[in-house]
Amino acid sequence: MKKILNLLIVFVITLSCLSLSAVFGNINNSNDNTDNGVDWSNITISCLGDSITESPYIDKAYPVVLQEILGAKKCYNFGISGSTCALVQDENGNDLQNSMCLRYADMPKSSDIIIVMCGVNDTTNVPLGTINDVDISTYYGALNTLCNNLKKNYKDSYVFFMTNFAYSSTENIFQSVAIKQVCEKQGIDVFDVFSKVPFDVNVDTYDGCHPTQNFVSNVWTPKIAQFIKDNYKKIN
Repeated sequence: MKKILNLLIVFVITLSCLSLSAVFGNINNSNDNTDNGVDWSNITISCLGDSITESPYIDKAYPVVLQEILGAKKCYNFGISGSTCALVQDENGNDLQNSMCLRYADMPKSSDIIIVMCGVNDTTNVPLGTINDVDISTYYGALNTLCNNLKKNYKDSYVFFMTNFAYSSTENIFQSVAIKQVCEKQGIDVFDVFSKVPFDVNVDTYDGCHPTQNFVSNVWTPKIAQFIKDNYKKIN
């Protein structure tokens, strides 16, 4: 009799565990796109940048890979090769290099997340300026203006900047420092790619500047996705 009773107890416990497992399994699988309390299938992301963002020479630029990793509704690619953050003009006042401090307004106001990566093309023919500059012909001034306008015109968006890769040039180091300084002053988050993403210019680029598909898909973009998961929830 005692043996039968023990078997019954084991049976009941096993059945209970299976039932709980099924219940929690259904909860966990109720929405495969939900992570950290965010339904990524409803999230729209806009990526502002230059040729690093546009990536016309590889099959999948980082916005495409990011959309796949997050399962986002849409990742818009607003990268344009040769684009500067600062305004570069000719003698007639024409914008020569699709300046990000002006064309930011092309991004949809409905963007839930805005990512900005700039500076590679500002290392030539653009004065660095100083931290409090508002002159958009300088790098600091363009950064200050861009940050102010993003905060003003995209109040419901989570905005963050990315520094550039760890290129060896002194100019690139200054650009990355400027991004961190201005964003700290403006209260905008920065994903410090320069320091946080392992990078070898001889291995991870195909021309000394632009990243390879392997680097974009398997090294860099997964870290962008994780940064978003760790930080986007704080404004929701």
